[in-house]
Amino acid sequence: MTTTGITVSLGVSTWDKGISSEEILIARADTALYRAKANGRNRVESWIASPPETLLNHD
Repeated sequence: MTTTGITVSLGVSTWDKGISSEEILIARADTALYRAKANGRNRVESWIASPPETLLNHD
Protein backbone atom coordinates (compact mmCIF):
# COMPACT_ATOMS: atom_id res chain seq x y z
CA MET A 1 0.00 0.00 0.00
CA THR A 2 1.31 3.43 -0.95
CA THR A 3 0.56 6.42 1.21
CA THR A 4 0.42 9.90 -0.17
CA GLY A 5 1.11 12.93 1.99
CA ILE A 6 -1.25 15.85 1.90
CA THR A 7 -0.31 19.34 2.97
CA VAL A 8 -2.67 22.20 3.71
CA SER A 9 -1.76 25.85 3.52
CA LEU A 10 -4.32 28.56 4.22
CA GLY A 11 -4.35 32.29 3.69
CA VAL A 12 -6.80 34.29 5.79
CA SER A 13 -8.00 37.87 5.52
CA THR A 14 -10.81 39.68 7.30
CA TRP A 15 -13.09 42.40 6.04
CA ASP A 16 -12.25 45.78 7.53
CA LYS A 17 -13.11 49.38 6.73
CA GLY A 18 -9.99 49.66 4.53
CA ILE A 19 -11.42 47.19 2.01
CA SER A 20 -13.53 48.64 -0.76
CA SER A 21 -14.10 45.48 -2.81
CA GLU A 22 -14.11 41.69 -2.72
CA GLU A 23 -11.08 41.71 -5.01
CA ILE A 24 -8.98 43.40 -2.32
CA LEU A 25 -10.12 40.85 0.27
CA ILE A 26 -9.19 37.98 -2.04
CA ALA A 27 -5.84 39.55 -2.95
CA ARG A 28 -4.96 39.87 0.74
CA ALA A 29 -5.91 36.24 1.42
CA ASP A 30 -3.89 35.19 -1.64
CA THR A 31 -0.85 37.07 -0.33
CA ALA A 32 -1.22 35.30 3.01
CA LEU A 33 -1.57 31.93 1.24
CA TYR A 34 1.69 32.35 -0.64
CA ARG A 35 3.39 33.44 2.60
CA ALA A 36 2.15 30.21 4.23
CA LYS A 37 3.60 28.16 1.38
CA ALA A 38 6.91 30.04 1.53
CA ASN A 39 7.16 29.53 5.30
CA GLY A 40 7.02 25.76 5.15
CA ARG A 41 3.48 24.72 4.18
CA ASN A 42 1.07 22.99 6.53
CA ARG A 43 0.30 26.29 8.17
CA VAL A 44 -2.16 29.16 8.31
CA GLU A 45 -1.09 32.75 7.68
CA SER A 46 -3.23 35.84 7.97
CA TRP A 47 -2.92 39.09 6.12
CA ILE A 48 -1.86 41.86 8.49
CA ALA A 49 -1.64 45.48 7.43
CA SER A 50 1.58 47.25 8.22
CA PRO A 51 1.06 49.74 11.04
CA PRO A 52 1.55 53.41 10.18
CA GLU A 53 5.11 54.64 10.74
CA THR A 54 3.95 56.89 13.53
CA LEU A 55 2.98 53.83 15.56
CA LEU A 56 6.43 52.33 15.08
CA ASN A 57 8.34 55.29 16.52
CA HIS A 58 8.28 55.18 20.31
CA ASP A 59 10.73 58.08 20.89
